[in-house]
Amino acid sequence: MNSLRLQDHVCPVCRSSLLRLEASEQRDAEILEGSIHCQSCKSSFPVARGIVRFVPASNYAESFGFQWNLHAKTQLDSHSGLPISHDRLWIALGGKSDLSGQRVLEAGSGAERFTEVLAASGADLVIFDCS
Repeated sequence: MNSLRLQDHVCPVCRSSLLRLEASEQRDAEILEGSIHCQSCKSSFPVARGIVRFVPASNYAESFGFQWNLHAKTQLDSHSGLPISHDRLWIALGGKSDLSGQRVLEAGSGAERFTEVLAASGADLVIFDCS
């Protein structure tokens, strides 16, 4: 969790700002382990491996997480050596391949097959997935 980007998040319970961090492990502005807290309703959300966990691990997406962990590299171009995800993404974006300086939200990133392509494009990338 990039602590500099915390202002981009709101509490999913009450929609207030999430501004208070408790880091048990931190590197520069990156919170690797710890938690963030809502100043209004006092809800708390863990940060694990640099990712804020807004839903519990037992969420419905747990089965997707199992699948993506089991086949973590199957759809990654960097693993397969094929440009399948790369080509599909740029077709979906109408051929635009330079996203330098553009903020891109990848909702439902799954096993992150498009994440590596977007990251290489120079995008200011924000991703999330329920799993």
